Amino acid sequence: PIDYVQADGIMISEDTEKPARVSGRIHIKCNTQKLMFDSSYQTYWDTDRGIVTAPASPWLDVKNDIRYSQIAKFMCEPRARNDKNMMMRVDQSSDPLDRTWAIFWKDAKQPEFTTKKSRKQIDAEYEATLAKTQGMITKSITDETKRLEGYKNEEAFMASIRGNFQSKDKKFHTLFYSMPGWSEELISTAWGPPRRSGWEGETRFLIYPYQDTVSEQVQTPVDIMGCPASGVGGPCGKVGETTQSSSVSRTVDCEHYLYLRPGGGKPGPRLFDYASKCF
Repeated sequence: PIDYVQADGIMISEDTEKPARVSGRIHIKCNTQKLMFDSSYQTYWDTDRGIVTAPASPWLDVKNDIRYSQIAKFMCEPRARNDKNMMMRVDQSSDPLDRTWAIFWKDAKQPEFTTKKSRKQIDAEYEATLAKTQGMITKSITDETKRLEGYKNEEAFMASIRGNFQSKDKKFHTLFYSMPGWSEELISTAWGPPRRSGWEGETRFLIYPYQDTVSEQVQTPVDIMGCPASGVGGPCGKVGETTQSSSVSRTVDCEHYLYLRPGGGKPGPRLFDYASKCF
């Protein structure tokens, strides 16, 4: 069973006081038999009125209107479409106006589209519409070209940053893994305000403190012990001194240096390099 259907439709009226055609999208809730018309576009036989836009309707009860019930039946019951109940498809074109008049209303003369405008006015409006359309096409091409250039620049910029980050010592790879190309706003949101910041030409730098544990090799004195030879009396004791190496850990103060500069397809300086130093 079909619960919900939407389709584009054209309504054609025999009444010449009504629009010659109304184009729009129709929504049907088949299970509850509710229908709704989206914003539609009305074209009158008097073309000087232009195309009139009508607002969307509320959800309507199909059972209260024979025309709505026909639309609902056509959309919700595909097998019911046939010539006998007037639900055949009469035209494959996007505008079945002429075919509808020729098939259903043979006993009446089809109206003609009219205008009070002169040929000169019509031609001028056509040229203006043509120029506007061409301008829109040109702008669309220009915008798309800029978008593609921005995409290529962004890809190249990010590739260079990722390569730069990969060349760093692996100790901080995980920390900076997701940060290539970050803006200062993003960094501040994740890391908080920096201890210090400034500019070096076009490069923005942010400095963040952290602590680390380092291990150092130190030399400590060790006694050399000895005992008298066998058969010789006397106690064992210190006979000399040497040193041996041992590892000692300590906590040190350090700083991350984050460097940002403009690049890629996004505005503002962005993270492209980092360094770390302990004291």
